[in-house]
Amino acid sequence: MENARAILENWPRQVPLFLYVHSNHVHDYDREDHLLAARRGERPSPPPEKWRAVYRKRVREYDDHFADLMQALRDTRL
Repeated sequence: MENARAILENWPRQVPLFLYVHSNHVHDYDREDHLLAARRGERPSPPPEKWRAVYRKRVREYDDHFADLMQALRDTRL
């Protein structure tokens, strides 16, 4: 939450960048080490459930960041 507040209070123009970076974080779910190792052929590919679990984890993280940003907006009344 402190990061979101700092962005809003010091550099309000960076809010769109904040949202863009964190939304890309969701779509970067295949960057997990065990998934990358499977892509390189160093280990068998995880089952689809594992891919979905990682994606859901990333979506939850994004939702948490977004909630922090919205709370910071309310707190600073921007």
